[in-house]
Amino acid sequence: TLGSGSLISILNTLRYALRSRRAKAPRLFKEAVVGVGGIYILTHAVGLIDLWLHIKSRSISVLRGVPVESEAFYGIAYNETSCGPFNMTGLPCQNLISNQRGGTYWAYDKPWMYLEGFDIISGVSPNLSLEQVGNTAILVPGPSKEFKSKGFSINTQGLHVECANLRDECDRLSSPLAATLTRSSIPVTNCSKAGYPDFPYYTSGELRYSGWDDRNIQSLVLGVIGDEMGGMLRGTADFSSGWTSNPTNTIVQLRWKNATWALITAGNDIDDSNPGATYSNALDLYAKCTMAYLDVIAQYDPIGTEWVIKETSLSQSELASILWTPMIFQLWTDDLRYALMPYITIQPSQAIDTLESLMAKYGMAYAAPLTKFTPASNFTTPQPIALGVYPTAPTLLLVGCLYIYSLAALVIFNLSCTSNNRIVFVPRRLTSKKKKDKEKPVLKLVQSWLTDPLPFIGSTFPGGDGQDTARSVKSDHLQRVYDDLLGSAKVGIGLLEGGNGDMIFGLVRQSRTQKRRHGCAFPYVHEDIIPQEKALIPRSNVIDPSPVVMRKNSIACNQAPGPVSQSLGSELECLPESSQPSSTHQQPQLEIRTSQRRLGIASLVSALSVCAITGGMATLTLGWLCAFRDSDEGSGGVLPVLRNGSFVITESSKSEGSLPSQPQEETLRILMFSAFAGHLVSLPSTILVTLLAYRVAANWLRASDNPNDINLSPLQYGLLVRTLGSGNVVSLYESLRYAIRSSRADAPGFFKEALVSVTGIYLLTYVVSGADLWLHGSARAVSVRRTIPLETEATYGITYSDIKCGPFDENKLPCQKLIETVGDRIYWAWTDLKMHLRLYSAISDVNPYSKLQYINGTAILVPGPGTDYKSRSFTFNTHGIRVQCANLRDQCNRLSAPYAQFLRPGGGPVTNCSKAGYPDFPYYTLGELEASGFDGRNIETLVLGVIGNTMGGMINGTGDFSSSSGRTPNPATTLVQLRWPNVTAHETDETSPGVAYLNALDLYAKCSVAYLDVVAKHDSAEDGWRIAEVNLSSRELASVFWTPLMFQWAGPDVLQALKPYITNRGTQVIENLEMALAKTNMGLISPLMAFIPASNVTTTRQVALGLYPAAPTILLIGCLYIFSLAALVMVFVAYISNSRTIYVPRHLTRDETQDEERSALDVAQTWLTDPLPYIGWLFPGRDGREVARSVESDPLQQAYDNDQEMGKLRIGLYSRGDGEKIFGLINQTPR
Repeated sequence: TLGSGSLISILNTLRYALRSRRAKAPRLFKEAVVGVGGIYILTHAVGLIDLWLHIKSRSISVLRGVPVESEAFYGIAYNETSCGPFNMTGLPCQNLISNQRGGTYWAYDKPWMYLEGFDIISGVSPNLSLEQVGNTAILVPGPSKEFKSKGFSINTQGLHVECANLRDECDRLSSPLAATLTRSSIPVTNCSKAGYPDFPYYTSGELRYSGWDDRNIQSLVLGVIGDEMGGMLRGTADFSSGWTSNPTNTIVQLRWKNATWALITAGNDIDDSNPGATYSNALDLYAKCTMAYLDVIAQYDPIGTEWVIKETSLSQSELASILWTPMIFQLWTDDLRYALMPYITIQPSQAIDTLESLMAKYGMAYAAPLTKFTPASNFTTPQPIALGVYPTAPTLLLVGCLYIYSLAALVIFNLSCTSNNRIVFVPRRLTSKKKKDKEKPVLKLVQSWLTDPLPFIGSTFPGGDGQDTARSVKSDHLQRVYDDLLGSAKVGIGLLEGGNGDMIFGLVRQSRTQKRRHGCAFPYVHEDIIPQEKALIPRSNVIDPSPVVMRKNSIACNQAPGPVSQSLGSELECLPESSQPSSTHQQPQLEIRTSQRRLGIASLVSALSVCAITGGMATLTLGWLCAFRDSDEGSGGVLPVLRNGSFVITESSKSEGSLPSQPQEETLRILMFSAFAGHLVSLPSTILVTLLAYRVAANWLRASDNPNDINLSPLQYGLLVRTLGSGNVVSLYESLRYAIRSSRADAPGFFKEALVSVTGIYLLTYVVSGADLWLHGSARAVSVRRTIPLETEATYGITYSDIKCGPFDENKLPCQKLIETVGDRIYWAWTDLKMHLRLYSAISDVNPYSKLQYINGTAILVPGPGTDYKSRSFTFNTHGIRVQCANLRDQCNRLSAPYAQFLRPGGGPVTNCSKAGYPDFPYYTLGELEASGFDGRNIETLVLGVIGNTMGGMINGTGDFSSSSGRTPNPATTLVQLRWPNVTAHETDETSPGVAYLNALDLYAKCSVAYLDVVAKHDSAEDGWRIAEVNLSSRELASVFWTPLMFQWAGPDVLQALKPYITNRGTQVIENLEMALAKTNMGLISPLMAFIPASNVTTTRQVALGLYPAAPTILLIGCLYIFSLAALVMVFVAYISNSRTIYVPRHLTRDETQDEERSALDVAQTWLTDPLPYIGWLFPGRDGREVARSVESDPLQQAYDNDQEMGKLRIGLYSRGDGEKIFGLINQTPR
């Protein structure tokens, strides 16, 4: 046990310690068993904890910001060059205020400022963007800055707005008739109770008792400084001093004409949730807002792709006054009114909250032209960082066990140093160089007797050179055994005749024929002839020229005294034939016979266990590499692996989400398999050495049959027992030292074969461990985004549903169910407010379920953010609209008055478009165009349809067409007339495609509207949309989709979208008209759609890929398969090597009921792997069962154990027969 520490030796020792019938063991024996057992358990506990740690540990890939150097200008600050320095003597931003055409304007000659603000609020500005962080809108760099791959901090400007409804704080109309208009909202006369007697602001008209409001209330955002209210017609000139405090106070009045009439007609009275003031002919919103202009420190997080406000402080009041100025000049009031319309009419409960958000955004967007870029700070770049997550329990256990190892080593070493201080004095004549006396530690000599069989064998075979006393105290184990260079004494194995004539299985002396001098068996010692307190095996008991007392009935050789027997199958050359012993027993004896029986089942089970552990683990590893191989690496066998140098497999992972910024957990399973193989390979190697011992035993038996074969010397036998029995590095090293030294006895071939094989197994074991370490050191995990198919149904497709419009009917107008008559007019979807909400929210891009996308000139309807589609890629069916427009201005008849030509070259007033084939276009019903260029015609914004020679869509919608001709072809032809009142030629540039009048600006265009059935795709990796296939929709479906245009639902939205382009970006007008008309029309028909399943649905997720270098992986798998193959080969060779069995008569069996046959190979293998058979052979016992024990294959059964008969063993110096002292075992006779 102390010499090998292998599992088999420990199990045998524990079996002995636990059995009931055994000799009484001293305390040191129990301590040794417990100590070795504890060390073994601790060793394997470390291995199991390591496996536990491999199973439970995770690698988490996260993105972390790494500091970098950069001088990028991402910060935003006020630019003094735009408005000049703060000057409290004049109005804020005085150099941008001018008087034009009887009014005071801001940035009148710099229209780009308004356009830049419009672009920012529309999200198309390349330089600046808006971010709403909580309730604060801040300015941030735009997409042209390419900042999204970096993290940084910036100084910027922000605006925080808080509003309250003023309606309930104002004076109401007392007319009873007005109170019946709605249940909770009554017309407002003024807001004196709130402290604003001049609010709402108007200059003419009055409020009637009926609730009809004739006052010319306009949409305005008014500022309050002290007791003054300004911002109506003259901007900040309304204030005596235009410098406000911060936060600023503003009051808002917004008017939507005819909105109340629509709501009441639909039967939807405004309830308490609506903040509006209701009139018979209008709906107003009155609110008081506090606007706080802020200096903001914001931080961009590239991992979460979001902005975070780190710090805010109120800006200087002077800066707030400057940033406040564009609002006071009503630069964005109309935009605010338009954006708020869906909420005040359809979602009134959200109106005030939305007002706060919109005012913050508009206030910042239109103040942005007054800013400049400044350097950012604290730059970082996101990089993936792998974090190891190791469970606490196995980690602490592993560390604790390792510390226990260290502590145990120190304690054992300390006890060893303090336990014994005795030494052995060695006179110079017994030293190697014979020059001076030496002292040898007794503890070291005793330790060698407990850990190595060589001292015991050296004591048993002292040699004939007279140096056995010197050898007994040698430090080198190899020098403790006499090794006859002439090979005169060799050790065989087989049956020999004992002293009483019984045949017994054991060691046999075998000498070469040409050198044989003794021809005797090795001594067969009985303790009863050894004096009490005398040496266990004194020189008189072994082969020696001096006299020896032998056991009675033994036969002495003439060369040397002692028991004699012949080698297996050979004659006793040392004795005359007449003196050969003969057994007096008549009972059957042990015999060696030839039989078909081979090895027992235990050897086969051992081989299969090696195959299961090593080959099974190799197959599992190889199967895992194949089963979970990354699909993107192709299926070209091993060629991609050899080309890339690594196995790439998909690891089991756990992700908290599908975004790159979210942590991804991976488990490297191959490393777990490798660690398992690395820890358990010691067990297969031990079993493999045991199987190798069968091969060596077969050759040993064969060599023992023939006296002329070279056989083992005692030292070689001891080395084989030590090497095959333990297989540890020390024993192997000692054996190799012996094999390569020049002065030694001839070794048989099977001895060399055994050493080479054990060395190969040992190296193979450490190659597996080295490959495991190599694999652990070079393997890594990477996180990539991969597409994974989904089997679940995903309703992302969009198709037309006839639930709202009804089925197609050739005899009725399209979408007949939604067409209703009110008075003398017909309307489309007039009473369906839920439908209004859906279409307005779609156009305003706030619908959670459907969203508009404009891709390569085509507007399509796609799923909205509420459908949670972003993490998935899919193909889906939807509908699309493609619009192509041409300007009609140059194809129309112009006003011939000379004055009109001076309005703007090329843009003079249009009388009609007869030359283009449309004599009734532009459409109007009253008024006339004056020669001066003033247009008195009641031209309104309309989208008109053309079917054949019929033009419709003016007042009565599709009612202008007959039932039979109410269906348009596809593509449909439309005429668009847009009018911006109070916008004149003086406010436009020469690139404008509009038609200029003295009092208005018009746009006339002819558009082809194609309604399409679209197959589109969504890519989750880029979060983008792509049109894969388009086909023209049916004529019936096109007519349904065309209907909202004909009922004039698109005009206000198209007019608002083109407002900034018609005056100063003329080259982009037609292009934007196409986009606005397509998107608006698509938004109008969005409530008619239903969701259907999409196809090819996949999800893009973070996937953990394990990268395992090919070299260590293949090396590991190959070594494990070599282990399996070696086990099979060895067990096969053992099966065919020896067919002999030992015949055991029934009286020598345990049960004594029937004869048995036992494999000679099993018994011989036990002699080579365990020292117990040798101990049992030297101490046969007095129970007469030594012959039966000699053929047991269980080592514990081969040694007799009875301390009452055998006595005890101690170690020390004893006197030989010649009086010389020697270090060795001493038999202590029981008292």
